[in-house]
Amino acid sequence: MVCAGATIIVEKAHASILLEEFKESHCHHCLHWTLGPVPCHQCSQVGFCTTLCRDESWASYHQYECGLLDLLYRCTRDVNTGQHGLLALRTILKAGKQKMSIEQAKSPACRSSAGMLFDSADYGTVYSLVSNTAQRSEADLFRRTIMAVYLTSFIQQGDGQEPDVGMATALLHLLQSYPCNAHEISHLAVPLPSEPCSQNQLLQLQQVRPCEVGAAIMPVVSLMNHSCNPNVVHVSYGDVMVVRVIRRILQGEEIFDNYGYHYATHDRKERQLKLGQQYFFRCYCQPCVKDWPLYGDTPKLDKRSDISDALVKDINDFKRLVCYFPEGPAKLEESVRLFTGYLDTIESDRSISLPVQEYIKVQEVLKHCFALLATLSPHLLV
Repeated sequence: MVCAGATIIVEKAHASILLEEFKESHCHHCLHWTLGPVPCHQCSQVGFCTTLCRDESWASYHQYECGLLDLLYRCTRDVNTGQHGLLALRTILKAGKQKMSIEQAKSPACRSSAGMLFDSADYGTVYSLVSNTAQRSEADLFRRTIMAVYLTSFIQQGDGQEPDVGMATALLHLLQSYPCNAHEISHLAVPLPSEPCSQNQLLQLQQVRPCEVGAAIMPVVSLMNHSCNPNVVHVSYGDVMVVRVIRRILQGEEIFDNYGYHYATHDRKERQLKLGQQYFFRCYCQPCVKDWPLYGDTPKLDKRSDISDALVKDINDFKRLVCYFPEGPAKLEESVRLFTGYLDTIESDRSISLPVQEYIKVQEVLKHCFALLATLSPHLLV
């Protein structure tokens, strides 16, 4: 059994992109916030947190896009390739022509990862992720084909050659795969203190807002299937994704992610519609089969005031946490232990039938703890 709070996956992105509006405040390579960006040797369109990130970026992909990023951001908006187009292009630039050719030449049977090491750094693992080609309409495939050819022509501009068919083919495959497999990279926007933090400086939870800073492809995290009642949540430490447990996982039970549609916030009809449109499947999780109610209609623990009263007090205390260095992370770890204890108490009590509002509240607070820890903690090295 794996208890709530445990970390079960730590994965560095195979490829990632930074959104344009954060190019002056975050590292172009690892996506961490940086106070004094290190510039590129050749262009003024990107910044890095260290010379190491600058040099790794150049050797891996930036040498091909250097000086083109401002135009690339603008052009991808004009033709609506968006984040997935930029991420697909970044993936291809990192892979190189030889790796692209090897994967495209493999038969589906040879490309299967069964019995093999699933390596996040291997382009083959990215290429093997589901693309749902057969489920897409002709119009959808045609639109993505135009995007692939456009991006190929853009990155080859000035060389006087026809668009590289191999690159365009690889881009088309990823443009179909990434709507189902790419992940948002988000941090929490925490307001900076006006003076060094003290015990008297309290940060209201309402001041903290989620902020999307980029996108990434995480092949291992992408293997998790969806449930409207997930047992894990993932948070970002720059371009490193950490998956942590938010409800008890029994031996032999599958690890379930949530693809953006939770039973507490979306009714069953809406969930099934959205999942079918983007991911091409129908969900048969417990909340869908039993048609669990939305949060507002979910019953409360009215007969267990010993749990509900204490929980309300602890949640209110959590909202007044000191969340800056050096106190912040230590206090958040204490909160993780406190609220995972509540989850364990509710899950172990056979008189409590889920879902109940208090259980949902505890899970949400735990998610905030994990997200704040990711925002306030040092870099993770993977």
